[in-house]
Amino acid sequence: MEGIIDNISEKIADIICNDNQEFEIIIYGVHQMITIILNLFLTVISGIIWQNFSFLAVMYFYFSILRPYAGGYHSETEGKCLVISIALINLILFAKRYVRLEIPAFIVICVASMAVIFLWAPIGNPNKTLDMMEKKYINENHILSQ
Repeated sequence: MEGIIDNISEKIADIICNDNQEFEIIIYGVHQMITIILNLFLTVISGIIWQNFSFLAVMYFYFSILRPYAGGYHSETEGKCLVISIALINLILFAKRYVRLEIPAFIVICVASMAVIFLWAPIGNPNKTLDMMEKKYINENHILSQ
């Protein structure tokens, strides 16, 4: 999948780029844009399948805010990352539809989730390690965003 996106990115960069020095930057930007649009498109398809757009919108919004600060698993390729992300979104939508939680249980799960994130975020992983400066910077911004 990355090869297809790379080819499309290069063709678009050829069309819009006049300066060879900016060519690689434009390829990268177009590549990222295509990846984000594909991810958003597949997320919307998941919302159509599960017929739950309001919950999906809230979940996507919070994941978009949380993900850059929390760290976590990073796949070797963008394709694997996309598959895992969409699978997790569908798993959550499936659980939302078929698992009924009472309000106290829901509150306990939310508080426990926030505690885990607050105590252990950010975390690195072999595919994306964090140095001490990054951890300090992310922790400071994470605490300020609470």
